[in-house]
Amino acid sequence: MARGNIVGISRRNGLFVVRDESDQLVVFELLDSVDLEIDDEVIGDLYVLGGHELRHVRSGETMAVYGQSGVCTLAHARAVLGG
Repeated sequence: MARGNIVGISRRNGLFVVRDESDQLVVFELLDSVDLEIDDEVIGDLYVLGGHELRHVRSGETMAVYGQSGVCTLAHARAVLGG
């Protein structure tokens, strides 16, 4: 299982970006009601496309997500978040 920290959130479209321990970026759609904040740690398979679950460390909850991008560039992550 990989670990990463949330480095970007778009509350408008429910997307967030995770930076893993190797500095790679991955975009997810949040399909759950967990309250995310910048720097929150998540654990799970960060590289799966499609629906799966990640563990949100601060809340201790498992959250449903949809892997949007696999590993992507900073430019792609910003574009997906709408910035």
